[in-house]
Amino acid sequence: MYMKRYFPPVFLSFGFVLIAVLIKINTSNLAEAVKLADYVGGVVGAIALIWLVFGYLQQNKSLDAQLIGLEQQQENLKLQKDELELYKDELRLQTEELRKIGSFSALGQIRLIADNLLNEIKVYYGGNDPLNPVFLANHDLEIICNSVEPKEVSESAQRWLIDYGLAEQVLSTLKMCSEMYFDVSGIEYERCSGTDGHFMELNKEKISKIPHLKGLYSKAYAVKDTVDRFEPAYHVAMLAWLTSGRMKTRNSLFVQGAENEHLKALEGREEAIPKIYHHYIKNNKDKN
Repeated sequence: MYMKRYFPPVFLSFGFVLIAVLIKINTSNLAEAVKLADYVGGVVGAIALIWLVFGYLQQNKSLDAQLIGLEQQQENLKLQKDELELYKDELRLQTEELRKIGSFSALGQIRLIADNLLNEIKVYYGGNDPLNPVFLANHDLEIICNSVEPKEVSESAQRWLIDYGLAEQVLSTLKMCSEMYFDVSGIEYERCSGTDGHFMELNKEKISKIPHLKGLYSKAYAVKDTVDRFEPAYHVAMLAWLTSGRMKTRNSLFVQGAENEHLKALEGREEAIPKIYHHYIKNNKDKN
């Protein structure tokens, strides 16, 4: 493009110079040759100036064209940005719709899970509602800690462990349902690697607002401190139950491993170890 633009003036200038040289060669009168050369030089200078102006105008025209192109690109970028914003709005609306659908579906599952657990508790306890802060401190726990009769300890331990298990299940179910609802609905909440009761305490305001969880929430709130407080008693009951049953299955490696695990959990709490365990150890020593 640049060769096409500057070829005509260069060619004409070269032609004028060539003509002047030929005239100078063929002219004997030096004065006339000088005049002619001055004339030709003036003409060439004028032509060069004209072409300089022409080149300037052409360059301005090219710059204007480039500016128009840049403006069109800017307009296209603006249109693309507007389209992207529209896409983002559509995506946000779709996400909100999916969350609504997910929340509705989650609420249905939450209601089913909570109602099933509450009905299970109601049926097991014959319509009574024993889940209160002191229901685990009962006669069965007293027998577990103080009796040395294997059958009596085994039966009491089984009953007490069911009570404790139901209380734990209330808390774990509440946590599971809450996390499900929070995740599906996009609600921020405090995650917790501790106990289920600690999770409930961190998020109690948000949990209390979840539909269909009020009944389960009230029961969980009643037993959350009890479950944590009676956690050592759980190991005591498990140890008592295993010990009372192990008299019939002395060679069971599984029972022995589980027994050691619960003993480890009670380290530093020797006073909490049930009497039946000490009785069992004493009997074994006597036999040996």
